[in-house]
Amino acid sequence: MKSILAVILVLASFAASSNALVPRQDFCTAVCRPDKPVCPPGQKPTGSEGCWGCCVGAPAPKATPDPPTVCAAVCHEEKPVCPEGEAPTGVEGCWGCCVATISALGRISMQMSTELNPASEDTIKLENYEATMLYTKIKSSELHDNSNMKLLSAIIVVAISMITGAFSAQVCPDICRQVKPACPVGEAPTGGDGCWGCCRKICGSACLPTRPFCPEGEVVVGSTGCWDCCPVPTTP
Repeated sequence: MKSILAVILVLASFAASSNALVPRQDFCTAVCRPDKPVCPPGQKPTGSEGCWGCCVGAPAPKATPDPPTVCAAVCHEEKPVCPEGEAPTGVEGCWGCCVATISALGRISMQMSTELNPASEDTIKLENYEATMLYTKIKSSELHDNSNMKLLSAIIVVAISMITGAFSAQVCPDICRQVKPACPVGEAPTGGDGCWGCCRKICGSACLPTRPFCPEGEVVVGSTGCWDCCPVPTTP
């Protein structure tokens, strides 16, 4: 009887291993042990009263696919042609193909669309690309000069404002302009080389050391050492 149980146990084990796409191996021992054994590392006691064996656990199927890699770990000297769903991102001398998923302060996840804007071949329609570009520039270069420190400050402001709800879909347009634009009143050029937009200023983000003279329609806010100009609140 025990020998029959042993055969059934072995056959069932091989069936389980083939269903899980595990390479052929002695998945379970072919010997029925009367007592539940202490198994070596990587195996576990399997069976029932009177017929136990040491078996290798089948790998559990993944419930969700692995998250996409944010950027390739290789620096390309030349700006690459990237596969669908990725975009060339980086700086001169260090380019990678990156997907449009970023994390800022552990919570922000953005998605980037890389379709060309039919209105202009030199612009790229990218959702929230300003923040994505700042983030990838910081990741791909060392913070060794003032321009990179400004980039770091900018991405922190964007991240905090998005978390607090101050950054909405209407704050910046979804068009990347190659040249830094002259913006209308109440907006400021925001972005970096190759991707600029006119954005409404986030009140309190400047933190000027001296009290400024604000333009018409704005008022001074803040305190000693941290001043800014903010739009005059309007009553509905």
